[in-house]
Parts: sequence; structure tokens; C-alpha cells
Amino acid sequence: MPPPISRLQCFRTQLFDANDMDNAVKVQSGYKVPPLSAFLQQPAPPAPDGPVYMVMRLYWPTDTPPSVLPPGEGTWSPPPVVLVN
Repeated sequence: MPPPISRLQCFRTQLFDANDMDNAVKVQSGYKVPPLSAFLQQPAPPAPDGPVYMVMRLYWPTDTPPSVLPPGEGTWSPPPVVLVN
């Protein structure tokens, strides 16, 4: 039986420049983050019917690479959304 939930963990891999991307992908591929339903020992609730809205809140104060600035011309773009069954 898993231990009781006593904290929330957020995972983040920091990039210092575009050359760090390969290392970030390598590090992130090793993350093992079980879903909340595994801790609750019950199935995950079904996804609601209807549209799904995704929002990314980006804080990017400079236009030096990697950056989303200037809009539409930046050196970084978000990763694609992938359907997982």
C-alpha cells in the first residue's frame, strides 16, 4: 500500500540555453510520477464530455534564445500535445 499523501510535488527541468534541450529530454524521460489515482487506490474519473482547453502561462522576460519572443518568430515553441490512452 502506498504511503498517505502528505505533500504535493511539482517537477521542473531548467534550461539555461538551447544546448540544454537534449539533456532536459534525457532527464525528463527518467521521471517516474504516478497518477493521483494510484495513491487513492481507485480508478481515475472519466474525462468530461465536451471541449478541452489548454492554457500555458509563460513568463519569459527576454528575447534571447531560447525564447517565445518576438511573437511568432521566437526560437522556442511549446511541445506538441499528445493523446494518451
